[in-house]
Amino acid sequence: MDNSNNFSGKKMIWMYVIAFVVVAIIVFVAYEIFKTKTVSEPLDQTISALENQGSSDVISDIEKDLTATDLSGLDSDLQNIDASLK
Repeated sequence: MDNSNNFSGKKMIWMYVIAFVVVAIIVFVAYEIFKTKTVSEPLDQTISALENQGSSDVISDIEKDLTATDLSGLDSDLQNIDASLK
């Protein structure tokens, strides 16, 4: 009779361990989903500059928009991804 009580105690311990692991996994997944990446200020300026492009289809206006657009940092995130994969 003592063995059945001991078995139920071990069973309860395993249930607590499993419940703790499940809660820990849920918390980790929620953290990964809801964490936010901060956007840098220069990126905001670039986006606002792109949104202010002209709508004219005259070649000289298109050339002005192209020269005013700074695309030098366009691939910076790609380099970061390459570095993190190594």
